[in-house]
Amino acid sequence: MIGIPLETEVKKNEITISKTNTNYPSSEAEANIKTSGLPLPYEVLKKDLQSTTMHKDVTYDKYDSKGNLLQYSIKGVNPVTIIWGYNDTYPIAIIKGIKYDDVKTNSLVKSIITLSNKDVDQAPNSDELTLLTEFANLRKDSLFSSLQITSYTYDPLIGVRSITPPSGITEFYHYDFSNRLQSIVDVNDNIIKEYQYNYNMPFLNTMKTGKFIRNNCSNGYQGGDYTYTVLPGIYSSSISQEDADQQAQNDIDINGQKIANENALCSQLFYNISLSEKFIRNNCPSGYGGDSYTYTIPEKKYSSLISQVDANQKAQNEINSNGQNNANLYGSCIPMSSFTFASSFGAPYTMANTIYSTSDNVVKVYLAFQAYGLNKSSWPYGVNMGNVGSCCTPSKYTEFVYEENNRTWKIKIDTTGNCSLTLLSGAVDTTSHGIPLIFKFQYQK
Repeated sequence: MIGIPLETEVKKNEITISKTNTNYPSSEAEANIKTSGLPLPYEVLKKDLQSTTMHKDVTYDKYDSKGNLLQYSIKGVNPVTIIWGYNDTYPIAIIKGIKYDDVKTNSLVKSIITLSNKDVDQAPNSDELTLLTEFANLRKDSLFSSLQITSYTYDPLIGVRSITPPSGITEFYHYDFSNRLQSIVDVNDNIIKEYQYNYNMPFLNTMKTGKFIRNNCSNGYQGGDYTYTVLPGIYSSSISQEDADQQAQNDIDINGQKIANENALCSQLFYNISLSEKFIRNNCPSGYGGDSYTYTIPEKKYSSLISQVDANQKAQNEINSNGQNNANLYGSCIPMSSFTFASSFGAPYTMANTIYSTSDNVVKVYLAFQAYGLNKSSWPYGVNMGNVGSCCTPSKYTEFVYEENNRTWKIKIDTTGNCSLTLLSGAVDTTSHGIPLIFKFQYQK
């Protein structure tokens, strides 16, 4: 990644004062285990003058599918749990000293999440007493009573509504009608801080956002997404609300891409290599055999932010999904010929007798016949079975071992097309109509 320091080192007089490493997953498999499959940090290692080796300073133990941090640990041993609410947009509780998995199914935790999601007290500057009461119940529960808990409530899209630290003393945040912070008060409504805006109230812009993609990354890197936000009340107008909003939009149009190019991440892209796979058309009409068809994915059609293997897998997935269908659509159908049995071999009753050669000179043979009545005495020594014909005669002598129905054969085909058969092991019953002999093989022409 570009834009995030993965290693920071502070030196004085060539002596390392401190060093910090932020570690990210190096593969999709590691990310699935440590960061919910997302490119997020999982630990921070640190050393200083008191330590000569790197040690764990912070571990980011668990994320949800949206990238919200659910648990981190200080020095790798002291867990801190973060509970998210308001439909997973705001942290509503930070609980020190307990693991997330130990609280996620707790009924009180589920209750505060549900109440925040409903935002049951939706009026601006409402004290959200229902949610605060449930937070108080949480603090008194035996599971949490000894833990340090800081809780938060919000007016969504406006700001934090209340903060209750481990002391249990809540501070409330009040906003004016332009959603500006007006005061911070205690539980008795005593003002702790007050903010005054001493000018005639103009029209203030509403919140505006624009989405941009970083477009100045180096070759081989992909720019990340960036949302440029103009918060409410940044621009004012004495003319109209539309004018104030247009000023905010002008800010986005002028600065959005520039800020995206400065702050969004650049992530390395991995591209697939060229991949090809041969398929045989398998929907030809009777009397025709399917020709071979090569389905090819050109290089760099697919990219991945994870690895070369992942990019290649995307290309392979397309081959797996489309290869056979394209072969059936665009591959040729070749007329089949018949294998000619030698007179010395006999005249077997055949159930299948097809032979043909594909365009890339692969001969496909399918013979199925009864052995009944054939003279098998010379089969262990080699017998001329017949001829493959001019369509399928190999350019060089070919032989191979073939197995069927607990029998092993050696098949030889010479450059005139004569095909001989030798029984290496097993037995053939020629006295009855039993299971047929089946020879289904291919060879290079």
